Amino acid sequence: MGARLLTYQKRVVIHKVLRTEIVEWYHLNLVHLGAMRAVFYWSGMEKTIVEYCKKCITCKKGKLHGGP
Repeated sequence: MGARLLTYQKRVVIHKVLRTEIVEWYHLNLVHLGAMRAVFYWSGMEKTIVEYCKKCITCKKGKLHGGP
């Protein structure tokens, strides 16, 4: 019998030990993090993403100039 995935609202629930790695992959591959939210789920996901982006030097540089 094959392994089964735990899902929540048709999204794969991610164990804590894999969360940063998944956010990092999506971020480094320039995939919009909203796409990640459509596939994966964990409690506090928004906080994990925000904290990761706060530590990213490229993101910090992009925020310096602000929007139009």
